[in-house]
Amino acid sequence: MSRFKPHSSPYSLFIAMLPILATPAEAAYQFYMDSFVVAKDFTSGSLDPMVIFAGANIRFEDEFDAGGPPPDLTGVSNFDKNANGIGDFSYVVNVAQNGTVGPEVSYQGSQDLLSLSSDNAVLYTGAGGTQSYRQYQGLVAESGTGLGRTARFAVAGVFQWIVPEDRQRYGIQVQDRTGSVPGDDIISLSVRGTGAGQASMDLRRSVYENTNGFTLGTHDLEMHDLVPPSDAAFIALALIHPTADTDQLYAGWMFLDADFAAASTFTLFDDPVDIFHGETTGYRPAFFASQPVPEAESWALMLAGLGLLGWRVRRSRA
Repeated sequence: MSRFKPHSSPYSLFIAMLPILATPAEAAYQFYMDSFVVAKDFTSGSLDPMVIFAGANIRFEDEFDAGGPPPDLTGVSNFDKNANGIGDFSYVVNVAQNGTVGPEVSYQGSQDLLSLSSDNAVLYTGAGGTQSYRQYQGLVAESGTGLGRTARFAVAGVFQWIVPEDRQRYGIQVQDRTGSVPGDDIISLSVRGTGAGQASMDLRRSVYENTNGFTLGTHDLEMHDLVPPSDAAFIALALIHPTADTDQLYAGWMFLDADFAAASTFTLFDDPVDIFHGETTGYRPAFFASQPVPEAESWALMLAGLGLLGWRVRRSRA
């Protein structure tokens, strides 16, 4: 009879650990998005999404039902086209930095959703050197002034209600622009996993270095625990600049049921966020999904485990 016991052999333990070593320590994500909308020039001071995202106020709307995911604009409502037939916005294409999104998939046989999967994410280094795997899809203004401090505008994204794993996020953002700096301020609103099957609504501002002397770093502004109603199937996120010539951006969300009817009231964060510092045009709306790169502590624990495994191998040979 063999004296070797495979189930307790250090070699079998090493083989069992190979899949862990070959994949990121963070869990993969799979989210879905129903629509992405930009509104402009609505009633001054309004914070009511039913008023803001209605009729002629909508300047861009992608319901992800044309079969071609962004940057494809087929079937997209893109109003106020200029003489060349170009609408207010087009999608930014930078696969190396932003990854890709899609495909568009069927939901309940008639409604399509956009897939956001970590399989299509790329490594991204953000404020303060923090790293994440992310998918990002932004819009750039093609005609007129797009979005800016002098305009009333709002950005919204509707996502399937999914509780992310710890520290994973999906959401929307707005960034401003100064000269050659693509965004010295970024305001993001996202659903973030907090562990144990729980999630929060995360409102944060990232502030970058530029010629005006802004510091580099990410500042969490406010978080709300999310308690979805029993019939929640989707969640709508909105960033709203309701009054022209001001610096304040408001953020809010509401749950929707499977038929996209309101399942909760529209909830606003208590205070607005300052975003503009002298810029007047060139603001970019976007949606994204992300997960963090494993922290140094995670790798340290893994290396410690490998060290223990090596010690056991050497001890078994002695």
